[in-house]
Amino acid sequence: MNPGGPGSPGLAMPAQLVQRMGGSGLPDAYDVIGFDPRGTAYSTPVTCAMTPEQRGAVLGPYADGPRDVGTTAAKARIVAKQCGETSTKDLLPHMTTANTARDLDRIREALGERKISYYASPKGSTTASRTSPPGPPPATRSTTWDGRRRR
Repeated sequence: MNPGGPGSPGLAMPAQLVQRMGGSGLPDAYDVIGFDPRGTAYSTPVTCAMTPEQRGAVLGPYADGPRDVGTTAAKARIVAKQCGETSTKDLLPHMTTANTARDLDRIREALGERKISYYASPKGSTTASRTSPPGPPPATRSTTWDGRRRR
């Protein structure tokens, strides 16, 4: 299970799934595994010294129109500057979608599985799409991408 992001932890996602879908049979049919992508929670966290307001602005709702894009971009520039000045700034080049996709493949290998099933939240679906050329990733049995719908 990939929480997406940026900056979203996912280690607790399986427990949350069991709470929501405990009687569905899904948690019994699959070994559900969550992970904290690079830079989050139990990995080495990159916080960029963000205030709660900044986290909400940068990680919050998608921009809905040109004014929102400009406002969100201005806030993101401030956070990017902060990130470049923190003690974890040297980790930033390694916080990429491509590296997250490779990390997921390493999890698959560590489990000794030839293929895995994959669930991604809206922002995690980008990682799922980057794990291979167009089409289903070769090491993926099935994917569920919880995408965002335009209004």
